[in-house]
Amino acid sequence: MAGQDGSREPPDRSRTPCNVTPKRDGSGNDHGYNSFPGYNTASPRASDTRPPTKPASARVLAPDLLRGLLMMVMALDHAALALHTWEHGTGRVAEADGQAVLRWNTAAAYAVRTLTHLCGAGFTFLLGMGVVTEGWLTLAMARVGKGWTDDGELAADDDGVTRPLLRARDDIRATAERCAHLSWSIHNVLLAVLSLVTIFWNIWLSDDGGVCAPSREDVSTRSSPSSPLLRVWFWVMMDVQSRVVSGFPPLAWLSFALLGMLYARVTTARPWTRRALVLGPVLGAVCFSILFVLTRVLHLGNLSERCLQTPDQQRRPGQNQYLASAASFLYVVKYPPDVAFFALTMAGNLLLLAMFTAVPPRVARRFGMLLDFGTSALFFYIVHMVVLFGAGTLVVAAWGRETGVADPMDPEKTRGVDNLFGLHRSSGMSTDGVNHHVFTHAGDADRQQATSNAKDTIGYGTKVVGGVSPGKGGRTHLDLPVFGTVKEAVEQVNPHVSAVFVPAPFAARAIIEAIEAEVPVVVSVAEHIPVHDLLRVQEVLRTQSRSRLVGPNCPGVIAPGQCRVGIMPFRQYARGCVGIVSKSGTLSYEAVGATTAAGLGQSLVVAVGGDPMPGTTIVDALRVLFEHEETEGVVVIGEIGGEQELRAAEMIREYRRSTPNPKPVVAMVAGQTAPRGKVMGHAGAVLTPGDVTAAEKARALEDAGAVLVPHPGVMGSTMKALLGR
Repeated sequence: MAGQDGSREPPDRSRTPCNVTPKRDGSGNDHGYNSFPGYNTASPRASDTRPPTKPASARVLAPDLLRGLLMMVMALDHAALALHTWEHGTGRVAEADGQAVLRWNTAAAYAVRTLTHLCGAGFTFLLGMGVVTEGWLTLAMARVGKGWTDDGELAADDDGVTRPLLRARDDIRATAERCAHLSWSIHNVLLAVLSLVTIFWNIWLSDDGGVCAPSREDVSTRSSPSSPLLRVWFWVMMDVQSRVVSGFPPLAWLSFALLGMLYARVTTARPWTRRALVLGPVLGAVCFSILFVLTRVLHLGNLSERCLQTPDQQRRPGQNQYLASAASFLYVVKYPPDVAFFALTMAGNLLLLAMFTAVPPRVARRFGMLLDFGTSALFFYIVHMVVLFGAGTLVVAAWGRETGVADPMDPEKTRGVDNLFGLHRSSGMSTDGVNHHVFTHAGDADRQQATSNAKDTIGYGTKVVGGVSPGKGGRTHLDLPVFGTVKEAVEQVNPHVSAVFVPAPFAARAIIEAIEAEVPVVVSVAEHIPVHDLLRVQEVLRTQSRSRLVGPNCPGVIAPGQCRVGIMPFRQYARGCVGIVSKSGTLSYEAVGATTAAGLGQSLVVAVGGDPMPGTTIVDALRVLFEHEETEGVVVIGEIGGEQELRAAEMIREYRRSTPNPKPVVAMVAGQTAPRGKVMGHAGAVLTPGDVTAAEKARALEDAGAVLVPHPGVMGSTMKALLGR
């Protein structure tokens, strides 16, 4: 312990050993916690750890509570990464591809994402506090004039660290004072390791080295800002050959530690009241919040703003993308961090510190879990890492290393269960947000039709995770697991799409089973499902909000070059910018051929089916296409029967009225010469007395602003002209 003159005082060996819990007698630090001994001192010396004369305030516990909360958030974040619960970070199909935000447009998701951002900044800030409050490193400070200077070198605290850790002298009894130093040593070692790993990190998780997408190779998440001052602050070390880079620029992250040191110097300079220690961080949080707002208003945000953008930002080329929406305003990145990230995380951590400081002592002591995490951070850090990753070793011993399951972060490789990736098949988000984690649901999963379609779908790149065949659960087919029920499949592989290949008499039962298992998307291709069965399906659909049915009597859904669910002849499809929605599968193929020949390609093709009671209507599909990022123009193909086209016309009219730059719509209605009372191919394609004719539907679409074409062959050239290409 440093004396007032800077010399070492001999340790007091008459105090309580480290393994004895302090008495809870109401004097001093009676709650058994507090690894920040100088934070509540009544002495102007930060290193004076004598018990205060009054009962310990909650401000003693505030840093420990903050560290405990950050430890819990980090553990949950690591669990999400290990189990691949959600896509985030700089990994493949995440921020490095600029598309993860498609899954983050909810308030809860943004809150979770922001909390994970607070961890690295908070740990580094607390490390700065620890340096001043004498923990792992001793930084003796002396007051000179109006400032502080070092009166000694930054050196290891031999008395406080080396001897307690090594137990070199068995005859020395540990004292309460040295116990505090030992606690500080352990925590600051952890914080130092975490900060160094954070500062000198690399983008190994990104198989493209941080580049946005193949079509934008010149845009990298590692780009430096144009401002010379910011370029120094956000200097990124990189070695392109080895791909060892500092995803977190050292100077920018060390600034968190410097702020922690400054904060600790101020708080330990005198015995502040609790109100002052609450208002101080609140004032700091307000200042950083203002800085954050300024970065948004002045357009000083992402260092790679052409790369990491929300969908709303991408709609505002040449404008301030951060003012596009609330999601765009709050979205910040840390690969590498930008000015907005720095301001937002500092504001968040200071607010949390103020909140914990304001908590009354009797209430603060009830946060036992946070305090345990905060004061035993190293122990819990090791434990949660062992639980998440070390447990895989036992699984390897029992079931072997190689599972053949693709590594979620690198699908080109297969990984064993030693890192727990093999225990969870990744959901696989494609680059346009279409999730293609599919299983085949068939009356007999190894029959010719289901097998042939599964082979083609897998070959197209869709991630097929298994099949369902009643009575054949536990088998494998095409190296994929077969389950006896949809519920079992959901529990084991968590699919996002169910492709139902079941004959019409039994299709309704299979569809309802998938809906009750809460599969998000159910695609049914069967034709001639009995009307009574369709009524039961519609009734089940109305009682829930988790599943969407596409079909029946449709070829399915396809995002060309990415995902195919259904029976479409995928070889004629080409990835592009035109979205197509059609009642008729055959006419959708004609539209695909025309747009491919015109050099436009397709972004998303949805065939809603020709039955009278479809699960997804033209209006539903239009709503998706109007919001779809890759779709620049929309083709609508209707036909006789029903009134879907009239409702679609109303939606198109409202969309064009409320949208500044609406996407062009090309439309066609088949059945202009169809006789009344005769079914024309589809069960719903029948013109009965009193029905709206094809000509009336076409007129409604034209009045709404759609451009009518007489046949599919000219759809490509018409759309190309509307897009100005």
